[in-house]
Amino acid sequence: TEALIANIRKKEEDKLLTGLKIARGSLVITHLLFADDSLFFYKANRQECETIIQILKDYEKASGQQINFQKSSIQFGHKVPDVARLEVQQVLGITTIGGMGTYLGIPESLGGSKTQVFGFLNERVNNKVNNWTIRFITKGGKEVLIKAVASPMPTHVMSCFRLPKMVTKKLTSTMAHFWWSGSGNTKGMHWFAWDKMCKDKPDGGIGFRDIQNFNTTLLAKQLWRLIDKPDSLFARVFKGRYYRKSDPLDPIRSYSPSYGWRSITSARSLVNKGLIKRVGTGSSISVWNDPWIPAPRPRSAIPKCSNQYLNPLLKVEDLINPVDLSWNLDLLKVYIHQDDVDIIRSLAISRNPKPDSYGWHFTDHGRYTVKSGYRTDKLFPDMGSHDRVLGPDIKPLLAHSWKLQCSSKLKHFVWQILSGSLPVTKNLHSRGIKCDVKCQICGAEEESINYVLFECPLALQTWALSNIPSCP
Repeated sequence: TEALIANIRKKEEDKLLTGLKIARGSLVITHLLFADDSLFFYKANRQECETIIQILKDYEKASGQQINFQKSSIQFGHKVPDVARLEVQQVLGITTIGGMGTYLGIPESLGGSKTQVFGFLNERVNNKVNNWTIRFITKGGKEVLIKAVASPMPTHVMSCFRLPKMVTKKLTSTMAHFWWSGSGNTKGMHWFAWDKMCKDKPDGGIGFRDIQNFNTTLLAKQLWRLIDKPDSLFARVFKGRYYRKSDPLDPIRSYSPSYGWRSITSARSLVNKGLIKRVGTGSSISVWNDPWIPAPRPRSAIPKCSNQYLNPLLKVEDLINPVDLSWNLDLLKVYIHQDDVDIIRSLAISRNPKPDSYGWHFTDHGRYTVKSGYRTDKLFPDMGSHDRVLGPDIKPLLAHSWKLQCSSKLKHFVWQILSGSLPVTKNLHSRGIKCDVKCQICGAEEESINYVLFECPLALQTWALSNIPSCP
């Protein structure tokens, strides 16, 4: 493989291969080598075709491996004329045209309606869910299947592209239908909205993934790679095309951006929630504009008095004594609020300061992870506020139901009791279903959850015969 790469680079230096350049300031790419695939990029003319054929023949002689042109495919740019396409196919001996299928599980062409392009995800999840025999699966089993099988299926695609809301809505609908359905033929009664089911178990939910939010956290991982590894091939290609003289977090408008770039930049709001600038020399950190204070959410410093004149160009290095590399407490007390002064004093300054760097505030190692990003998105939502509870809050009880020492089936039953999602006649009538609200056993006026479990004569007899002590 090293000989193959060296031969390609030599031909490139001799101007016999051109390679692919997606922008004027971007680097040239001639090849991408994967575990079992190799991609070559060059101009669609006879000279470069003959050059790449000669390189492959030399590789065959040196390695003893032979290229299978029957399994190879070729893809042209949309501006390549038909005459040139035929000539290239004849020289290479490749007749299969690629670009319209999928590669590594991702569509090769993203033109047209994105809902149709990613529609195969809905079909894939639907086929998987419909093969499960619902009536023989308990709630605990359904929880495992949704979390371990159905939810992870679109993860690979979501880590690269933003799924349209219509696609995520259909995926959510499929999982909700499977969860609430008692059999495969009925939709079942949806007692709660799916976003409430996606709350973590300590918050009173079941902990299902919110697909749209999880899509954002996966794309934020790609954006973090651009920030954390600026010398990688991935970052250098995007930098030359979209942020040549700036930063991937800067909202710079670019001409005709790709769908992949638009997907990655849609996660900027999430990355900004936990992004913090680590103080090295302090020369590139603005005191009033950059997030360098390690508060519950990273932010800039709070001025001591909002009415006084502030130097907008004040840098963190101006607050550090250059002699002993310690914080200048006198300047801190003059400019910055006392609460922030106490926080800043706890920040250590290295005796051999390195350049300022980015870090992720919500992990101990300072690097972004999908798990921490998903929690951050829940902790600091972009819109709306946390649910306001008037009166007693049953959230601790709902959270405690998952800690009981019993089977998962009983845990889910207790959770249904506390959340009020049991199909007793009172609840069914409140949901608009015409039925007799009387108790079907004793004929009482109203069949509620509390009555069925504790007040019905049959329930009282059951508790009396059990070994569990109960109050009248």
